[in-house]
Amino acid sequence: MDKELMEIGDHLPMVEMERAELERWLLLESVKINDANDEDSKMMLEY
Repeated sequence: MDKELMEIGDHLPMVEMERAELERWLLLESVKINDANDEDSKMMLEY
């Protein structure tokens, strides 16, 4: 059991790094979507 917990603990930094990368990617994608929606709104106002 202790060995298994130590192995899990060894993987935590990598998992945390991957989680942070995914959060960053999601944030960037949401900004892109919001920017695209803003552009669509501007175009609709021009008509």
